[in-house]
Amino acid sequence: MSLFKYMTFEVGEIIFKTHQIRITQPIAFNDPFDVYPKISQLYTEEQLKHFFLDITNNETLIDSTLDRAAEEVYPTLPPFFKLYFSIHSMKEWAKKQIKLRYNSFYEMLDTHFDKEQLHKNIINQFLTLISNHIGILSLSKIDNNLLLWSHYSNCHQGIVIEFEDEHPFLTQFENKDHQDRIEIEYTDIRPDLKLNNWNMSQENALEMAKKILFTKSTEWRYEQEYRLVRSLNNATHLNCKDNNGFDIYVFDFPTEIIKSIIFGCRVNEENKKYLMESLSKSGFDSVEIKQAVLNKDKFSLEIN
Repeated sequence: MSLFKYMTFEVGEIIFKTHQIRITQPIAFNDPFDVYPKISQLYTEEQLKHFFLDITNNETLIDSTLDRAAEEVYPTLPPFFKLYFSIHSMKEWAKKQIKLRYNSFYEMLDTHFDKEQLHKNIINQFLTLISNHIGILSLSKIDNNLLLWSHYSNCHQGIVIEFEDEHPFLTQFENKDHQDRIEIEYTDIRPDLKLNNWNMSQENALEMAKKILFTKSTEWRYEQEYRLVRSLNNATHLNCKDNNGFDIYVFDFPTEIIKSIIFGCRVNEENKKYLMESLSKSGFDSVEIKQAVLNKDKFSLEIN
């Protein structure tokens, strides 16, 4: 089975010249529901109170945390600051602040607050958090979908890249215990972010994250999407932003992963010739060239 990536002609040109392809942070997706779960279960006010009470009463935990923070922060402080404040005094001040913050939080829970807004804030923080760590390469199982060509390949003036599905780039992951390429599940029910268990196992947490990352509305079913997850720590940040203001991260990929390039039915001959010349110069001269054409009888595309 092959996997396909729809793109504009200009993006394809950049990919072949640089041998790099973009992975996108979830926060930059075009669907506002994508990786944006609902919260079906949230810690009760009593659970939150006990949790923060346990933390503020755990002197060992507080001391070890402040020791680590002091080792990292204190050496970076200005010299004049160190003349008046020792590490010990900083730690004592921080302890008082922790208890003060706890009391403020406790008082907030005893008053009425907007729980719906709280849910939104939590989900937004969740989305921002994972977007700081992972990027996703979205691929499709099909190469002839009219909507995909229209939406992502500049109204059929772009191209589709066919990837070799069995190549290690798409099958091998940094963590061998977890599958990184997963097919999207389409449903009418939004996935849950359940926050009511402090001691959730790693297995259950991963399963919940997987559900959130790989579930979309049934209205997107036509995409037949697979997602490849990669850590942004292993990607290259281009120090520039896309048209929507999001940072651009790319991954290097091997030449042999590309099986073919499919030209859209509206790509002109001049652009075809230009890109094929670029392919030869960039080491992709063995890639198969295909053409999307209109079916004579049906509302469908044929790939020749």
